[in-house]
Amino acid sequence: MNAVFADTSGLLALLNTTDDNHARAERAFGNLRVRQVSLVSTSYVLVETYALVGRRLGLDAVRSFRADFAPLIDVVWVEPYLSL
Repeated sequence: MNAVFADTSGLLALLNTTDDNHARAERAFGNLRVRQVSLVSTSYVLVETYALVGRRLGLDAVRSFRADFAPLIDVVWVEPYLSL
């Protein structure tokens, strides 16, 4: 496995320590890191993640996610031809 798609629910569970799936997300992302698996997502997922993290965890959490974790994700930018 070379790459895994990172979706909003997985990212939010990883970031939110009170999420029911936080421990599971930590194990999963940790396992991916050890195996050096790339994370891939879309610009739409990142926008959605920023919005939810901001709403639920605050702006500092958005800044931390954007600075520390988002650069680790290969982002596929959704262009008009992809959203048809």
